[in-house]
Amino acid sequence: MAIVAATLLVVAAGMIYTRGLAQSPPYLMHDELQFSLQARSIAETGHDLAGRTLPVFFTEPEFPAGRDPVLIYFTAAVLQVLPFSQEGVKSAVVLIGLLNIVLMVLAGWKLTGHLWFGVLAGALLALTPIHFIRARMVLSPFASIPFVLGWLLALAMYLRSGSRRALLAACASAALSMYSYLACVVMAPIYIAVALWVGVRREGKSVLVPVALVVGAVLVPMAIWYVTHPERYAQVVEAYRLYGHGTATVVAPVLAPGSPTGPQRWLALGWQFLSPDFLFLSGDSSLVNSTRTAGLFPLAFAALLLTGVWRALVTKDDAQRVAVIGLLTAPLASVLSGAVEMNRIMFVIPFGAVMAAYGAWHWLQRGRGWRIASLVLLLSIPVQFAGFYRDYRDTYPAQVSKWFGGNVRDAVREVAAGSGPAYFSTRIPFANRYWSFYAPDTARDRQLLAFESAPADAPMGARAACAVGDAGCLALAHAPGWTQVAVIREPSGEESFHVYARQ
Repeated sequence: MAIVAATLLVVAAGMIYTRGLAQSPPYLMHDELQFSLQARSIAETGHDLAGRTLPVFFTEPEFPAGRDPVLIYFTAAVLQVLPFSQEGVKSAVVLIGLLNIVLMVLAGWKLTGHLWFGVLAGALLALTPIHFIRARMVLSPFASIPFVLGWLLALAMYLRSGSRRALLAACASAALSMYSYLACVVMAPIYIAVALWVGVRREGKSVLVPVALVVGAVLVPMAIWYVTHPERYAQVVEAYRLYGHGTATVVAPVLAPGSPTGPQRWLALGWQFLSPDFLFLSGDSSLVNSTRTAGLFPLAFAALLLTGVWRALVTKDDAQRVAVIGLLTAPLASVLSGAVEMNRIMFVIPFGAVMAAYGAWHWLQRGRGWRIASLVLLLSIPVQFAGFYRDYRDTYPAQVSKWFGGNVRDAVREVAAGSGPAYFSTRIPFANRYWSFYAPDTARDRQLLAFESAPADAPMGARAACAVGDAGCLALAHAPGWTQVAVIREPSGEESFHVYARQ
């Protein structure tokens, strides 16, 4: 019966996670576009956009540190089956999300010996808002979660069976995560150290050499890349501001000048991460990562997580202790980088779900009152998710469209309908990426030009797109020979871009 329930869980999650991939979010942001374009290049030619054959990291002029390879290669594999489209590339990430649910079911099963516990943990992960949101975005941090869950599953198998192969698999999975997202360079050594702690306690120091050999073998391609590209270290430091505040959107304010430094600063950032508003109520301040109608986790997790952590701390079961260590160390990479930033706290997602499952499982084993309370909390989770999902499907697209760059997609399609060069206002950043992704094959090779004022030398048939209200639009509106041919609107109905034709 539990196997049937697990199967139904994955099928239901697949139906929910894949619905409306083209509508919410309505567009791909510029980083998603670049991951997708790199994947298409690998799928079609075996080379990246710079012409390198099967690189370890995808270095680009705009991002010298390079993009992480796992998501790109996985998406390239999916594109061997699915067409290159917004739905196609997002489907690759959805598959990662479904894999996470399967791995969570298996990990929960091995952690406790109860398949029903695995089903519970998998369901809680599937109904976690941030997991759902990120399973529909083509960004590499999400690709780290399967490796973390693979580590947890293999380590749980080792704890139950004593098989050294399982211990080595756990360490290999942790090491492989370093190819999925840069923050794993901080987290993977922690996971390997936990596995070694467990292994040495059980078998002594004899596990050290085989673990070192396995981890070393996994990291050979990365080591070769760093040797042949010695500039990468400085590029990574610059790109991620590893000694500063970070460059991406933060989920909590960066500490002001004059704030404590060192360990005191880290403690302050850790406290920001523990904000109930962020974790359980409204989530990230960025609409990219939140609808603002739900927290990172369902509200019921506030009670279930605390119970699960308490049980793990008082138990003598190493499996539960491993899970709580994973939860407590999850924000470490983000805190060390100087800001509580969403991409770098992806690791909290699987551990939050499994610890909440521990809490619910504990209550279900107690008296009638505790069981009723646990069931009420558990039933509240799909109810809350249903409300979150309705908002995500119906309201969120209009709210989030500008966070994703606006409807450049339709502007590209209107410009591509012309017969001459394609002009884009300088107020439309990353126009080359949008053009490469959304323009039809018949128009993709046209000359792409940027402009600030009306292009006086544009040939007949050329088209130009500009953001509403910018100088380029005002110039085109009054320039002789240019005629407005399209108004591009956002899901809210607001005008965002105008398209003009040279006639």
